[in-house]
Order: sequence, then structure tokens, then C-alpha cells
Amino acid sequence: HLGEEALERLAALHPDRAGEIANVRRLLAAGLNCPPAGTAGHLFDGVAAILGICLEATYEGQAAIELGAVAEGEPDRAYPFRREGGEILPGPLLEAVLADAERGVPAPRIAGRFLATVVAMLVDAACYARAETGLTAVCLSGGTFNSPWLLHHASRALERAGFRVLTHRLVPTGDGGLCLGQAVIAQRRWRACV
Repeated sequence: HLGEEALERLAALHPDRAGEIANVRRLLAAGLNCPPAGTAGHLFDGVAAILGICLEATYEGQAAIELGAVAEGEPDRAYPFRREGGEILPGPLLEAVLADAERGVPAPRIAGRFLATVVAMLVDAACYARAETGLTAVCLSGGTFNSPWLLHHASRALERAGFRVLTHRLVPTGDGGLCLGQAVIAQRRWRACV
């Protein structure tokens, strides 16, 4: 989202990771193993790496969980973000996170503002969807909601905005729930063909 200049800034911010950043630059230039990602999990992975909080995830939702565990500050002090129609554009958020890291703002404070921004993005997107469709329920699902911080603050903010919030109880919130849903759909399609 931020381009070549961001890689230079990351290399200056993390000189001990210069080799890895150079590898990323080569992969991007060659278009190898760098598909566009549209999931919140990758946004969390990127911010956690910028802050040096989680450089390699070994379990689902790890970056979100670790960012929530260290987050400091007011949960309503968000960074800027942009939405075009129903699409959230994270460029301004990533720029603000990187700029704060370069200024030496402590990682826990940046983590808190980042998480507050994600909550603000969720509420903004839900309000947009409600205006377009009239829907008033929001389901919080996906690996990032393994983060107790995010689940708690997002639920509260959405409820304050007048939404009914649905969360997982019996099915895992991340890939396990996704797999179960895919199996149910496959079974129904198979039955329709038999």
C-alpha cells in the first residue's frame, strides 16, 4: 500500500532486518509470492512487524492478540483512515503507524491507536452497510477476533452505535469456523446434485 519508499523507511527503522527487507523488495519487483491481500489479518501482521511485536506468526490471530496484549492509550484515539464506498483503504493508517514508529513513539501506544482505528473502521463500515441495506446486526468473525482486546472494544463500540453484535460460541472464530462453513456448503451442494 505504501510502495518502495516504505521499504526504505522500514530498512532505516529496522537495520537488523535489512536482508529480509531486501528480499521483500526483490519479490515485489519480480511479482513473486506477493499477491494482494484483502484480509484484516495481513494488516495486523504488517503493523505488528513494523512495531517489532510479532515478526513471525506461529498461530492464527497471533499478531492481533499480541498487539492487544501490549496496547496502551485511549481506545477511542484513532489514526486516520479512508473509505471509498464499502471499501476501507488502509494506506493513511499504515502511513501514520510508520510515521509514529519513525518518531520513536512507544510501540504500545502505537498498538493502542492502531487497534482503536480498527474499531473505528469496523463501526464506520457497519454504519455504511446499515445505510445501504438496513441491516442492524454485525457478526465478528475471523482470526483477528481471537484478540480479546479487539473483540471487547469492537463489540462495545458497535453496540453503542446501535448494532446487535454476533460472536462465535460453538465454532472457532478463524479458519476452523471457515472450514466448517465450507463443509456445510459443499454438503448442501452435493445433496442438491444427488
